[in-house]
Amino acid sequence: MGSKKYEEFLKGCNYKVINQVDIYETEDYSFFELDPKNNRSVKKGSHYKKLKKSIEELGIINPVLVLPKKIKGQNKGVIVSGQHRYEACKDLGIPVKFIIVDKNNYSTIMQFILDNTTLPNVAGEFIEIGASRGYKVCKLILQLMKDYGEYFNGITVPLETVMTYFKNHNEQVFHIKPFKDACSESVKKTEAVLKELKQIKVYPDDVHSIYDYIDTLVKITMAIGRGSISVNFNREMLKLLSTHKELEITPLEIYQYFSTENEEEKNIRERLKKDLAQVYASSSKNIRNVLKEIEQRILTQETKKDRREVRIDIKTISEGPDSEKITKKTTKRSAG
Repeated sequence: MGSKKYEEFLKGCNYKVINQVDIYETEDYSFFELDPKNNRSVKKGSHYKKLKKSIEELGIINPVLVLPKKIKGQNKGVIVSGQHRYEACKDLGIPVKFIIVDKNNYSTIMQFILDNTTLPNVAGEFIEIGASRGYKVCKLILQLMKDYGEYFNGITVPLETVMTYFKNHNEQVFHIKPFKDACSESVKKTEAVLKELKQIKVYPDDVHSIYDYIDTLVKITMAIGRGSISVNFNREMLKLLSTHKELEITPLEIYQYFSTENEEEKNIRERLKKDLAQVYASSSKNIRNVLKEIEQRILTQETKKDRREVRIDIKTISEGPDSEKITKKTTKRSAG
């Protein structure tokens, strides 16, 4: 990205070049190397097809980021961020635009991402950078994208799910917007976000719980005839796992209710499936209203009361004078 192109145009204007990054392009696809530890295999579903179509029409707007490495005696660009863009360019047979990242230009590259990446995509860019550095929470998010990508419209659902479990410890649902805003604010702020991601512990038991949870959401999604997990529906499901919740029903119970063969409930069950499908991508309030009705069909008032009392008792104990002891005990789990 040279500065000489507009020197004549800017003559007489008191200016300075504040951001200069070299962008290369090549049709030598063999130059690029995927890191098997951090890159995920590309599932060429709806998300990939949309990206490919956009690149075909507009070209590659955000260059691929690569680390310069010598592999088996050859100079290779190991992809840090932009694997899907690389694959799309390769499939289309067009040149790949890329930027070489090293310690000498890292801050400039970070600023380039902030300046040139749209807000919806910036979170994914920095999750990929975190994964390339080996941060386990970022690698888990990308692994979920690999395993369930056809059911996600972007990175929001896996990111919010993982961060709700590991950062917020299911106390409250993690929302992506403040994360995006922090990543988009400045290089310094982005580095602080990445540092925080590095420090998040990933426990195997919770990883299994996340996979069980996503499996259940996929089954509910299929049961009501929807193709992907909506952001608001995921947030309402995550609330059902938290200690601060309005409903006592669980996601698994919802799926079990939808999959039961009880003939007496068939008409009501099918109607509730349709109701949920209609509000699936709607507001949280509309989704919650349908979930309340499902809960009424499954749980008795006595069961809801018992669960609420147990949950309040646990919350009271965890916030009491011995809460520090409980916290220390629970943090002794081995991190994966």
